[in-house]
Amino acid sequence: MRRTWLKPWIFLALLTSLGTTACSGNGDGVVLFSVEDDIALGQKVAEQTDSTYRAKNQLLERNVTANQRAYALLDGVVAKVLSSNELQYRNQFPWDVKIIKDDEIQNAFATPGGIFTYSRASLNS
Repeated sequence: MRRTWLKPWIFLALLTSLGTTACSGNGDGVVLFSVEDDIALGQKVAEQTDSTYRAKNQLLERNVTANQRAYALLDGVVAKVLSSNELQYRNQFPWDVKIIKDDEIQNAFATPGGIFTYSRASLNS
């Protein structure tokens, strides 16, 4: 019998969901993770994700000239979102975005601590 609940991606998705909702309390709920814990967890997940996509040559590096236009556009979207007064923790998180090149899938995901990854295909949609 396969135990799909033990697969790391399912666990990661659950942990990410729990971390982002548990840290976003407005005083009405229980806060399970501090902002610092969210940032630390997000950085660990981002390091692993970056390493995986970099090994597959799918991480579009920010410092490569050919990728700068895509990052400029994405940074504009991030700046617009962060300008909202409704967004909690906009000044506490580093809000790092990365682009991966995977033309087979349209996807975006976030880890705790303000770290987001977008597939290039989803930027073209």
